[in-house]
Amino acid sequence: MNLRFFARVAACFVVIGASSAAHAESATDVSPICTTVFNEAGPRTLLGRGSYCFRSNVMEHVSSNPERTAETRADVEAYMYSDNALNQLSWDIKLRFRTKSVAGESVPLQVKPYIDCKGLCTVSAAPTIDLMPGGLTSEATITLTPTMAGANPMTFQPTVEYRIVRTGESFEDGQSISRFHSDAHIPKIRCDEGLARRGTKGCVYIEAPAIFSGISMSDPDVDESAIHIREAQAADLPGKFVGRGDGSILQDSSNDSPLTRTREPDVIAKNRSAARKQYVLQYAEEPVCTLTTDPDDPPGPCNCDEYPFASTYEGAFEGRFSVKRIDAKDNQRAGARLGNFFTSQRVIGGDTFYVNVTD
Repeated sequence: MNLRFFARVAACFVVIGASSAAHAESATDVSPICTTVFNEAGPRTLLGRGSYCFRSNVMEHVSSNPERTAETRADVEAYMYSDNALNQLSWDIKLRFRTKSVAGESVPLQVKPYIDCKGLCTVSAAPTIDLMPGGLTSEATITLTPTMAGANPMTFQPTVEYRIVRTGESFEDGQSISRFHSDAHIPKIRCDEGLARRGTKGCVYIEAPAIFSGISMSDPDVDESAIHIREAQAADLPGKFVGRGDGSILQDSSNDSPLTRTREPDVIAKNRSAARKQYVLQYAEEPVCTLTTDPDDPPGPCNCDEYPFASTYEGAFEGRFSVKRIDAKDNQRAGARLGNFFTSQRVIGGDTFYVNVTD
Protein backbone atom coordinates (compact mmCIF):
# COMPACT_ATOMS: atom_id res chain seq x y z
CA MET A 1 0.00 0.00 0.00
CA ASN A 2 1.09 3.57 -0.69
CA LEU A 3 1.47 5.11 2.77
CA ARG A 4 2.10 8.56 1.34
CA PHE A 5 -1.30 8.40 -0.36
CA PHE A 6 -3.04 7.65 2.93
CA ALA A 7 -1.07 10.45 4.62
CA ARG A 8 -2.33 12.90 2.00
CA VAL A 9 -5.92 11.67 2.49
CA ALA A 10 -5.62 12.03 6.26
CA ALA A 11 -4.28 15.57 5.85
CA CYS A 12 -7.30 16.43 3.71
CA PHE A 13 -9.66 15.28 6.45
CA VAL A 14 -7.84 17.41 9.00
CA VAL A 15 -8.17 20.52 6.82
CA ILE A 16 -11.85 19.86 6.11
CA GLY A 17 -12.60 19.37 9.80
CA ALA A 18 -10.83 22.57 10.73
CA SER A 19 -12.60 24.66 8.12
CA SER A 20 -16.04 23.40 9.14
CA ALA A 21 -15.77 24.73 12.68
CA ALA A 22 -18.43 27.32 13.43
CA HIS A 23 -17.19 30.86 13.93
CA ALA A 24 -18.65 34.11 15.15
CA GLU A 25 -19.73 36.84 12.77
CA SER A 26 -21.09 40.29 13.55
CA ALA A 27 -24.35 41.99 12.58
CA THR A 28 -23.95 45.50 13.92
CA ASP A 29 -25.91 46.80 10.92
CA VAL A 30 -28.88 44.99 12.48
CA SER A 31 -28.23 46.22 16.04
CA PRO A 32 -25.21 47.50 17.99
CA ILE A 33 -25.80 44.62 20.42
CA CYS A 34 -25.01 42.05 17.70
CA THR A 35 -21.24 42.26 17.99
CA THR A 36 -21.30 38.51 17.47
CA VAL A 37 -24.07 36.44 15.93
CA PHE A 38 -24.46 32.70 15.39
CA ASN A 39 -27.07 30.92 13.31
CA GLU A 40 -27.11 27.81 15.46
CA ALA A 41 -29.64 27.71 18.27
CA GLY A 42 -28.12 27.33 21.71
CA PRO A 43 -26.08 29.09 24.41
CA ARG A 44 -23.46 30.38 21.96
CA THR A 45 -25.94 33.05 20.84
CA LEU A 46 -25.71 34.63 24.31
CA LEU A 47 -23.95 37.97 24.77
CA GLY A 48 -24.78 38.46 28.46
CA ARG A 49 -27.32 37.57 31.12
CA GLY A 50 -29.88 39.79 29.35
CA SER A 51 -28.63 39.87 25.77
CA TYR A 52 -28.22 37.61 22.76
CA CYS A 53 -28.23 37.72 18.97
CA PHE A 54 -29.38 34.95 16.61
CA ARG A 55 -29.56 34.79 12.82
CA SER A 56 -31.85 32.23 11.20
CA ASN A 57 -31.05 30.06 8.25
CA VAL A 58 -32.50 31.32 4.99
CA MET A 59 -36.28 30.89 4.85
CA GLU A 60 -37.47 30.49 1.27
CA HIS A 61 -40.91 31.80 0.44
CA VAL A 62 -42.42 30.52 -2.83
CA SER A 63 -45.72 31.70 -4.31
CA SER A 64 -47.64 32.21 -7.53
CA ASN A 65 -49.12 35.61 -8.25
CA PRO A 66 -52.90 36.00 -8.53
CA GLU A 67 -52.72 35.70 -12.34
CA ARG A 68 -50.88 32.37 -11.88
CA THR A 69 -48.01 33.41 -14.09
CA ALA A 70 -44.36 32.87 -13.15
CA GLU A 71 -43.54 31.58 -9.71
CA THR A 72 -41.80 34.03 -7.36
CA ARG A 73 -39.21 33.17 -4.74
CA ALA A 74 -37.74 35.27 -1.97
CA ASP A 75 -35.11 34.43 0.64
CA VAL A 76 -35.70 35.81 4.13
CA GLU A 77 -33.29 35.89 7.07
CA ALA A 78 -34.57 36.66 10.56
CA TYR A 79 -32.57 38.26 13.36
CA MET A 80 -33.74 37.90 16.95
CA TYR A 81 -31.90 39.76 19.69
CA SER A 82 -32.30 41.51 23.01
CA ASP A 83 -30.50 43.70 25.53
CA ASN A 84 -32.68 43.62 28.62
CA ALA A 85 -32.34 45.18 32.04
CA LEU A 86 -32.27 42.28 34.49
CA ASN A 87 -34.18 43.63 37.48
CA GLN A 88 -37.67 43.64 36.02
CA LEU A 89 -40.31 41.05 35.15
CA SER A 90 -40.69 41.98 31.50
CA TRP A 91 -38.53 40.73 28.69
CA ASP A 92 -38.25 42.28 25.24
CA ILE A 93 -37.42 40.27 22.14
CA LYS A 94 -36.47 42.37 19.11
CA LEU A 95 -36.66 41.31 15.47
CA ARG A 96 -35.48 42.49 12.06
CA PHE A 97 -35.68 40.72 8.71
CA ARG A 98 -33.46 40.81 5.64
CA THR A 99 -35.10 39.88 2.30
CA LYS A 100 -33.76 39.14 -1.17
CA SER A 101 -35.81 38.33 -4.29
CA VAL A 102 -34.22 35.35 -6.05
CA ALA A 103 -36.69 34.40 -8.82
CA GLY A 104 -39.62 35.98 -10.63
CA GLU A 105 -41.03 39.41 -10.01
CA SER A 106 -40.51 41.13 -6.70
CA VAL A 107 -43.80 41.02 -4.81
CA PRO A 108 -44.68 42.64 -1.48
CA LEU A 109 -44.49 40.21 1.44
CA GLN A 110 -45.33 40.34 5.12
CA VAL A 111 -44.15 38.28 8.08
CA LYS A 112 -45.67 37.76 11.51
CA PRO A 113 -43.83 36.09 14.44
CA TYR A 114 -45.86 33.94 16.83
CA ILE A 115 -44.28 33.32 20.25
CA ASP A 116 -45.62 30.67 22.64
CA CYS A 117 -44.59 30.29 26.30
CA LYS A 118 -46.95 27.37 26.99
CA GLY A 119 -48.83 29.41 29.58
CA LEU A 120 -45.74 30.50 31.52
CA CYS A 121 -45.73 34.05 30.16
CA THR A 122 -48.01 36.52 28.48
CA VAL A 123 -46.97 37.77 25.04
CA SER A 124 -47.69 41.18 23.59
CA ALA A 125 -49.55 41.34 20.29
CA ALA A 126 -47.56 39.96 17.37
CA PRO A 127 -46.71 42.73 14.88
CA THR A 128 -47.28 42.43 11.14
CA ILE A 129 -44.01 43.38 9.47
CA ASP A 130 -43.63 44.52 5.86
CA LEU A 131 -40.59 42.86 4.31
CA MET A 132 -38.23 44.99 2.23
CA PRO A 133 -36.62 43.28 -0.78
CA GLY A 134 -32.94 44.09 -0.80
CA GLY A 135 -32.98 45.61 2.68
CA LEU A 136 -33.66 45.32 6.40
CA THR A 137 -36.99 45.90 8.08
CA SER A 138 -37.29 48.34 10.93
CA GLU A 139 -37.03 46.95 14.43
CA ALA A 140 -40.05 45.22 15.96
CA THR A 141 -40.44 44.37 19.65
CA ILE A 142 -42.42 41.65 21.40
CA THR A 143 -42.63 41.77 25.20
CA LEU A 144 -42.82 38.63 27.34
CA THR A 145 -44.06 38.85 30.93
CA PRO A 146 -43.75 35.75 33.16
CA THR A 147 -46.90 34.74 34.99
CA MET A 148 -44.92 33.59 38.09
CA ALA A 149 -47.92 31.40 38.85
CA GLY A 150 -47.00 28.59 41.22
CA ALA A 151 -43.24 28.76 40.64
CA ASN A 152 -40.42 30.91 42.00
CA PRO A 153 -38.03 30.81 40.27
CA MET A 154 -39.75 30.15 36.94
CA THR A 155 -37.81 28.89 33.93
CA PHE A 156 -39.22 28.76 30.42
CA GLN A 157 -38.04 28.71 26.82
CA PRO A 158 -40.50 30.22 24.34
CA THR A 159 -40.99 28.71 20.90
CA VAL A 160 -41.37 30.81 17.77
CA GLU A 161 -43.14 30.34 14.44
CA TYR A 162 -42.75 32.70 11.50
CA ARG A 163 -45.54 33.01 8.95
CA ILE A 164 -44.83 34.73 5.62
CA VAL A 165 -47.53 35.71 3.11
CA ARG A 166 -48.02 37.99 0.15
CA THR A 167 -49.16 41.36 1.45
CA GLY A 168 -52.86 41.38 2.25
CA GLU A 169 -53.29 37.60 2.57
CA SER A 170 -54.43 35.91 5.75
CA PHE A 171 -51.80 34.66 8.20
CA GLU A 172 -54.13 31.75 8.97
CA ASP A 173 -54.86 30.33 5.52
CA GLY A 174 -53.46 32.68 2.88
CA GLN A 175 -52.78 31.17 -0.55
CA SER A 176 -49.01 31.74 -0.32
CA ILE A 177 -48.54 31.16 3.41
CA SER A 178 -45.22 29.64 4.47
CA ARG A 179 -44.64 28.53 8.06
CA PHE A 180 -41.19 28.18 9.65
CA HIS A 181 -40.78 26.53 13.04
CA SER A 182 -37.06 25.79 13.35
CA ASP A 183 -35.63 29.11 12.19
CA ALA A 184 -35.97 31.09 15.41
CA HIS A 185 -34.37 30.90 18.83
CA ILE A 186 -34.98 32.46 22.22
CA PRO A 187 -32.65 31.25 25.01
CA LYS A 188 -33.96 29.84 28.29
CA ILE A 189 -35.28 32.58 30.56
CA ARG A 190 -35.43 32.34 34.36
CA CYS A 191 -37.34 34.84 36.49
CA ASP A 192 -37.41 35.18 40.26
CA GLU A 193 -38.94 37.32 42.97
CA GLY A 194 -36.85 37.98 46.07
CA LEU A 195 -34.37 35.14 45.54
CA ALA A 196 -31.32 37.20 44.57
CA ARG A 197 -32.14 39.74 47.29
CA ARG A 198 -35.25 40.46 49.32
CA GLY A 199 -37.57 42.98 47.71
CA THR A 200 -36.12 42.60 44.21
CA LYS A 201 -37.24 40.76 41.11
CA GLY A 202 -35.96 40.09 37.62
CA CYS A 203 -35.07 37.70 34.82
CA VAL A 204 -31.92 36.39 33.14
CA TYR A 205 -30.87 34.10 30.35
CA ILE A 206 -29.94 31.31 32.72
CA GLU A 207 -27.38 29.64 30.43
CA ALA A 208 -25.24 32.80 30.28
CA PRO A 209 -22.36 32.68 32.77
CA ALA A 210 -22.51 35.12 35.68
CA ILE A 211 -19.09 36.79 35.88
CA PHE A 212 -18.13 39.07 38.77
CA SER A 213 -15.76 41.67 37.31
CA GLY A 214 -16.15 44.39 39.92
CA ILE A 215 -12.68 43.94 41.44
CA SER A 216 -9.67 45.58 39.78
CA MET A 217 -5.96 45.56 40.58
CA SER A 218 -5.77 49.26 39.65
CA ASP A 219 -8.70 50.35 41.84
CA PRO A 220 -7.30 51.70 45.15
CA ASP A 221 -10.66 51.07 46.85
CA VAL A 222 -10.39 47.28 46.41
CA ASP A 223 -6.85 46.59 45.22
CA GLU A 224 -5.91 44.54 48.30
CA SER A 225 -8.93 42.29 47.73
CA ALA A 226 -7.98 42.00 44.06
CA ILE A 227 -4.42 40.96 44.88
CA HIS A 228 -5.64 38.28 47.28
CA ILE A 229 -8.11 36.81 44.80
CA ARG A 230 -5.43 36.74 42.07
CA GLU A 231 -3.06 34.97 44.45
CA ALA A 232 -5.72 32.44 45.48
CA GLN A 233 -6.73 31.66 41.90
CA ALA A 234 -3.06 31.31 40.92
CA ALA A 235 -2.85 28.67 43.67
CA ASP A 236 -5.58 26.75 41.80
CA LEU A 237 -8.51 27.73 43.97
CA PRO A 238 -11.82 27.73 42.04
CA GLY A 239 -13.79 30.55 40.47
CA LYS A 240 -11.56 31.86 37.70
CA PHE A 241 -13.31 32.42 34.38
CA VAL A 242 -11.63 30.95 31.30
CA GLY A 243 -13.41 31.61 28.01
CA ARG A 244 -13.70 29.24 25.06
CA GLY A 245 -12.05 31.63 22.66
CA ASP A 246 -14.61 30.99 19.93
CA GLY A 247 -16.27 34.40 19.94
CA SER A 248 -18.91 33.36 22.47
CA ILE A 249 -19.09 34.43 26.12
CA LEU A 250 -19.17 30.83 27.35
CA GLN A 251 -16.65 29.27 29.68
CA ASP A 252 -14.16 26.60 28.61
CA SER A 253 -15.77 23.35 29.76
CA SER A 254 -12.34 21.65 29.99
CA ASN A 255 -11.15 24.26 32.50
CA ASP A 256 -14.35 24.90 34.42
CA SER A 257 -14.35 25.44 38.19
CA PRO A 258 -17.06 27.94 39.16
CA LEU A 259 -18.15 29.06 42.58
CA THR A 260 -21.68 28.35 43.82
CA ARG A 261 -23.65 30.93 45.76
CA THR A 262 -25.23 30.02 49.08
CA ARG A 263 -27.88 32.04 50.89
CA GLU A 264 -27.92 29.66 53.88
CA PRO A 265 -26.91 31.55 57.05
CA ASP A 266 -25.53 28.41 58.72
CA VAL A 267 -23.24 27.66 55.76
CA ILE A 268 -22.01 31.26 55.72
CA ALA A 269 -21.38 31.09 59.49
CA LYS A 270 -19.41 27.82 59.19
CA ASN A 271 -17.28 29.28 56.39
CA ARG A 272 -16.47 32.38 58.42
CA SER A 273 -15.67 30.33 61.52
CA ALA A 274 -13.22 28.15 59.58
CA ALA A 275 -11.62 31.21 58.02
CA ARG A 276 -11.26 32.89 61.43
CA LYS A 277 -9.48 29.83 62.87
CA GLN A 278 -7.02 29.82 59.99
CA TYR A 279 -6.46 33.56 60.36
CA VAL A 280 -5.56 33.10 64.05
CA LEU A 281 -3.10 30.34 63.12
CA GLN A 282 -1.45 32.50 60.44
CA TYR A 283 -1.29 35.83 62.29
CA ALA A 284 -1.48 34.86 66.00
CA GLU A 285 -4.26 37.38 66.55
CA GLU A 286 -8.03 37.60 66.28
CA PRO A 287 -9.41 39.31 63.17
CA VAL A 288 -11.20 42.63 63.65
CA CYS A 289 -14.59 42.13 62.05
CA THR A 290 -18.18 43.35 62.12
CA LEU A 291 -20.06 40.67 60.22
CA THR A 292 -23.53 39.29 59.61
CA THR A 293 -24.69 35.94 58.23
CA ASP A 294 -27.80 37.46 56.63
CA PRO A 295 -27.05 37.32 52.87
CA ASP A 296 -29.09 40.47 52.27
CA ASP A 297 -27.34 42.63 54.88
CA PRO A 298 -24.53 44.92 53.74
CA PRO A 299 -21.11 43.63 54.78
CA GLY A 300 -19.27 45.19 57.70
CA PRO A 301 -15.56 45.97 57.86
CA CYS A 302 -13.24 43.01 58.40
CA ASN A 303 -9.47 42.66 58.05
CA CYS A 304 -9.75 38.88 57.48
CA ASP A 305 -10.29 38.34 53.77
CA GLU A 306 -11.22 34.82 52.69
CA TYR A 307 -11.38 33.20 49.29
CA PRO A 308 -13.51 31.45 48.12
CA PHE A 309 -16.10 33.82 49.58
CA ALA A 310 -18.10 32.92 52.68
CA SER A 311 -21.24 33.22 50.54
CA THR A 312 -20.28 30.14 48.49
CA TYR A 313 -20.55 26.41 48.99
CA GLU A 314 -16.83 26.20 48.17
CA GLY A 315 -15.98 28.36 51.21
CA ALA A 316 -13.52 27.68 54.02
CA PHE A 317 -15.62 25.06 55.81
CA GLU A 318 -15.80 22.82 52.72
CA GLY A 319 -12.30 22.60 51.28
CA ARG A 320 -9.15 24.44 50.22
CA PHE A 321 -9.20 28.16 50.90
CA SER A 322 -7.02 31.17 51.54
CA VAL A 323 -7.15 33.88 54.19
CA LYS A 324 -5.17 37.11 54.22
CA ARG A 325 -4.98 40.17 56.44
CA ILE A 326 -6.02 43.21 54.37
CA ASP A 327 -7.48 46.66 54.97
CA ALA A 328 -10.89 46.22 56.58
CA LYS A 329 -12.56 48.94 54.50
CA ASP A 330 -11.13 47.48 51.28
CA ASN A 331 -12.65 44.12 52.21
CA GLN A 332 -15.98 45.76 53.07
CA ARG A 333 -16.15 47.56 49.73
CA ALA A 334 -15.32 44.36 47.83
CA GLY A 335 -18.04 42.52 49.74
CA ALA A 336 -20.58 45.23 48.91
CA ARG A 337 -19.71 44.96 45.21
CA LEU A 338 -20.13 41.19 45.37
CA GLY A 339 -23.58 41.64 46.92
CA ASN A 340 -24.55 44.14 44.23
CA PHE A 341 -23.35 41.69 41.61
CA PHE A 342 -25.56 38.93 43.03
CA THR A 343 -28.55 41.26 42.81
CA SER A 344 -27.88 42.87 39.44
CA GLN A 345 -27.09 39.55 37.74
CA ARG A 346 -29.87 37.63 39.53
CA VAL A 347 -27.46 35.10 41.05
CA ILE A 348 -29.68 33.11 43.43
CA GLY A 349 -28.83 30.34 45.87
CA GLY A 350 -27.38 27.35 44.03
CA ASP A 351 -26.30 29.38 40.99
CA THR A 352 -22.73 29.10 39.77
CA PHE A 353 -20.65 32.18 39.01
CA TYR A 354 -17.09 33.22 38.20
CA VAL A 355 -14.68 35.88 39.42
CA ASN A 356 -12.64 37.82 36.88
CA VAL A 357 -10.16 40.19 38.50
CA THR A 358 -9.28 42.89 35.98
CA ASP A 359 -6.01 44.80 35.67
